[in-house]
Amino acid sequence: NRCVSEANGDVVVFTDTESMMDKYSIRNLVRNFVDDKVGAVSGEVVYDNKNDDFLIKGEVLYSKWQNIVLNLSGKIKTLACVNNEFYAVRKEIYEEIKETGIPDYISIPISILKKKYSVIYDPLAIVYKENDLNIKQNYEAKVQKSIADLQSIKYLWNLIKSFRLITFIQIVSFNVLLNIIGVIFLLIFIMNMFVLVDSVSVLMLAFQVIFYFAGLIRVSYVAFYFLFVNAVSLSAAARLIVKGIRYAKK
Repeated sequence: NRCVSEANGDVVVFTDTESMMDKYSIRNLVRNFVDDKVGAVSGEVVYDNKNDDFLIKGEVLYSKWQNIVLNLSGKIKTLACVNNEFYAVRKEIYEEIKETGIPDYISIPISILKKKYSVIYDPLAIVYKENDLNIKQNYEAKVQKSIADLQSIKYLWNLIKSFRLITFIQIVSFNVLLNIIGVIFLLIFIMNMFVLVDSVSVLMLAFQVIFYFAGLIRVSYVAFYFLFVNAVSLSAAARLIVKGIRYAKK
């Protein structure tokens, strides 16, 4: 907040210390502000690790899918979440970030959309990043991010009241459902165990057992990363529930 207030330019670019950009990255990002209706622009993150670690391969696959989703959302100019590693905001409409527990890469685009400005995505504004190979540290960072993303639920009622249904759908699908995917698949697995009524349900359960086992013994990086993401989701949900119970007791 303090840095933005002291900045002199019309556009403020946010990045982090772990992201590397080439000489065209900022130019490609800020060129979009030629359109007066654009309030913020998200760049694209490309993981640049040079190894075949299962965690990294999973991260690369996931980031490609995430960039596709963000790119498609950006085409309708109502991006409800930006890549926090690289994004830009029109300074005159920047709204001071308050201590709500909701991360800036969600709160800033939401505040801009409320002011009837567009939030878009530019796949040519690229930053390169190496992912953390330490599974424990990577896991904990993702749990904290998942908890922060889930707290964007606070926006949903106001979005319904203001008829921002597209933004509502984006937050529910990308910030909420994606971060409780572990809970969803755990329920599916348990329900499948109790509904073995025909060959299809038996085959579905067998497929799940084989797939999860392949992840545990690291036969498939897709299965391994799927398990990893589900574990993050379950841990985040559990911590939020415990936090809620403690808050209720107070």
